[in-house]
Amino acid sequence: MNYTPDKVYEGQSVTLCCCSESRTSTIGIWWTIKGLVLSSRYNTNVLCHDIINMSRSESGGYRCFAENEIEIVNDDVIVTVLYPPDIPNQQVNVTEKEVVRTLQCFAYGVPSKYTYSQWEHLSHFGEHIRYLNATTDGKVTLPRIANKIKRYQDNGIYICTVSNGVADITGNSFQKGKICVIANGPPVFLEKAKYKQYSQPGQKLYLEFIVYTKSMIKSYNVKSDNKEIPALMQMTSVNSTTIFHGTEITVEAFGVVLSFNISNNSNSHVYTVTLCNVYGNTSFEVEIELVTTEEKIINGTKVASITIFVILVMCVPVLVAAGQPVPVENIVYQDAIAFRPRPLQGSGEVIEYNYETYSHEQNMRPLKEVVALIDSQSVSSSDEEDFVDIEGLENFIDRTEDI
Repeated sequence: MNYTPDKVYEGQSVTLCCCSESRTSTIGIWWTIKGLVLSSRYNTNVLCHDIINMSRSESGGYRCFAENEIEIVNDDVIVTVLYPPDIPNQQVNVTEKEVVRTLQCFAYGVPSKYTYSQWEHLSHFGEHIRYLNATTDGKVTLPRIANKIKRYQDNGIYICTVSNGVADITGNSFQKGKICVIANGPPVFLEKAKYKQYSQPGQKLYLEFIVYTKSMIKSYNVKSDNKEIPALMQMTSVNSTTIFHGTEITVEAFGVVLSFNISNNSNSHVYTVTLCNVYGNTSFEVEIELVTTEEKIINGTKVASITIFVILVMCVPVLVAAGQPVPVENIVYQDAIAFRPRPLQGSGEVIEYNYETYSHEQNMRPLKEVVALIDSQSVSSSDEEDFVDIEGLENFIDRTEDI
């Protein structure tokens, strides 16, 4: 008995041949496997059986029977089909309390002697995160993360690569398996709301942020001064980005909008926002500062309300008591700046301009025993809008005749 070829790889064709030698003629000969007759022939001492495109399930013991007038004899041949390893996909669930996390790559192939390559950690979107060294028996222990809050970064797909020396139909000798790791833990704020927000008294505040969690949010609350604030929450599925083990990746997350009324009791309040799932809770604080109606709220940022105006004081000749004409220029250009008025001989101070403070000193001398001489040409070419009241000049007296 024999079969060809000597090594049978999955997908190949195999020929089994059986030959009977006896002093008397052979009545019949046939092949069986597990009691099932595959082929038979009478009045011959040779029988060959072909197996086309042999599969791994056809591995096993094949038995040939030969019969003559005296007896029936049989013999067996074992056919082993070689094939590359199959690596079933797995899902492993861990929590933040599990410090040691070990994965096992299970390979099933013939022969069963395997060589393992590095593991690769991918995001659920297929983005590379890191490589990890494997043991000789196909295991990998994830590096420990001391801060349990960050153990969620072990989430993702882990790819193991293994070979038994048998190539697949594409000629690839290394096969890959996939293990999906779900690292459960409390919610993680990926994109927190700004720590300081601005709102107007009596208005509802909409607080937006993105949270990463592998389980649904089951409860939430908003507190200020240890008092719970009634709030409504809306959640939508979004794709966001975050850092896993030093690499920026894409993750499935939730966009959260909390809406609640803010207190009018003081100008500033600190609110604590807490989200809970079955594995715990996470909180963060945000300060809400009340602003007046003269200030605008743009994307949570306070912008001072700007008054734009220009004051023009024309240059006019003024006579002092000694009779000497002195040109006094008092021209102030104010553009996008609001001044707080000061008493005479004081200064103008900028209230606020985009969070920067400026001051402008404008010295003004009191006018004593001063009269204004206005050129007749200026009078004829001006209107009432050209005149301004100057503190210290109570009356206008034309004394050109006294000169």
